[in-house]
Amino acid sequence: MCDDHDYPTVFVETHPRARKRWLCCECTSPIVPGERYQRTFGVWDRSPDTHVTCLLCAWLRDAIVAADFCPTYGGLYEAVDAYEGGELTSEIGEFRERLERGQAALFGVMRIPPPRPPRDLQPMESDPW
Repeated sequence: MCDDHDYPTVFVETHPRARKRWLCCECTSPIVPGERYQRTFGVWDRSPDTHVTCLLCAWLRDAIVAADFCPTYGGLYEAVDAYEGGELTSEIGEFRERLERGQAALFGVMRIPPPRPPRDLQPMESDPW
């Protein structure tokens, strides 16, 4: 178990549906409106903090914790590098790919198009008459 980490005095985890665009705290890939994500709130050493994580990274974090690794929020990358199991190779590969795409988009190397507005908010075509 994670004996070398401080546990929060308050901890709340929810899985809401995004109403606005977020960035995952682990892979920095965008969480688009309508997508479910993991939102955690905790108080560590009298300091409140909130973390937004995509469901892939949240699942991978739980799998790494089950393998006796203890990643902190935002530190999943280091735990994945230290993990040497053969069971999660495809998930780790997908995590690394999302991390590379998220970092490239974050630093302006690659442009991610904004999500399209709902159909009823798109401009109408001009009247043919």
